Amino acid sequence: MKKGFVLVETIIVVTILATSLLLIYNSFNSILVNERRRMFYDDPVYLYRTYYILDLFQSNQIVNYLNKTLAANDSRNYPLLVEVSCNNTNIFPVGSDAKAICERLMGTDYMDIEHIYFTYQDVSKLTACIGGSGDNCERNASLRGVSANAVGYLRALDGEGKSGYRIVIEYSRMFDKKLQYFYASLVIPTPTGGS
Repeated sequence: MKKGFVLVETIIVVTILATSLLLIYNSFNSILVNERRRMFYDDPVYLYRTYYILDLFQSNQIVNYLNKTLAANDSRNYPLLVEVSCNNTNIFPVGSDAKAICERLMGTDYMDIEHIYFTYQDVSKLTACIGGSGDNCERNASLRGVSANAVGYLRALDGEGKSGYRIVIEYSRMFDKKLQYFYASLVIPTPTGGS
């Protein structure tokens, strides 16, 4: 009888230890996953860089361009995401100082900019299209050429129900002898008051 009790006691202790180890592992694993996300998404260094790029675009009336390009209308052909570059003459006139500054920033290894995107602050329609469940997803053609990592970042953004636009920048940098992609986005402030 005593041997049976020791066996039952051992099984109970092993079960409790195994359960507690699994819980600790699960907690530790989720911490690591969240830290990895924090490292590649919205790192303060890249948020500052994004701010300076946004400031350059804002000084060249980017909101007016977005109102024409992303403007919501009854047509199903307007894009949900627009990639822009320094070569866009609607934003940077040929020969302008702003175009030269943009090319200098984009051409340096300091900024590490891979792609610049503009989209709505409310990315719920875009993420619904990514998942294939949204209405009018044929306009999702604007996602062609967008990397899977960038799509993952777009899914992580919030802002549902909010109006306005946001800038999303994909940065690339060698990290641990491997090309890594980092993402940052900022909401474009809308002018208040009359002008």
